Amino acid sequence: MVTTLKKAKRMIAKLATIVALILIASLSVAGCTSSTNPATSSPSPTPTPTPTSTPSAHNTVLEKTVRERQNEWLVVSDYTVESRVVWHSNHSVTMFATQTRSEPEDVLSGNETLIAFPTTQDATNYLNAFDKSKYSLVSTTYNSTHDLFPVVIDNLQTYQQWHYLVSSSPLKEVYINQYNNIIQIQKIWETKTNEPTV
Repeated sequence: MVTTLKKAKRMIAKLATIVALILIASLSVAGCTSSTNPATSSPSPTPTPTPTSTPSAHNTVLEKTVRERQNEWLVVSDYTVESRVVWHSNHSVTMFATQTRSEPEDVLSGNETLIAFPTTQDATNYLNAFDKSKYSLVSTTYNSTHDLFPVVIDNLQTYQQWHYLVSSSPLKEVYINQYNNIIQIQKIWETKTNEPTV
């Protein structure tokens, strides 16, 4: 009986050693094969946005819209505008802007996320799955008076605009728009800098 118990302990020790060696070998191989060259690797979609300054591989509609938005920010006459653009992937971008006016003193902030889907139906499915219980449908027909910051797109065939007024004073609102295969989510809020934040 003692001999059988010793044999069992030796077998367990050997098995544990083999498992440990396999684990070490697999981690070593994984470490060797996962090296990347930052100059040639493409951005991978991650939950944390990664800013980039070379949009050459980005969706062309998103690129055009980002350029148009940056041009619009340059011509705001009575505001000082601070902005930045964050590409999440080749098919998703968020633009941030803060407009400050000194007379009367106020700050209008916003962000706009654009997501390019492979097809219009994919974008429609995304929008249909979105919880819009607090939103009201503004329009399914594009009208430039409804849309202050349109996506730059040719041949618009599918359009929806949804609106959620969180607060009217100070202003806090969200728009969700569909332009064919592009979903646009705009958040706008006003912060009066002369009022204390509680």
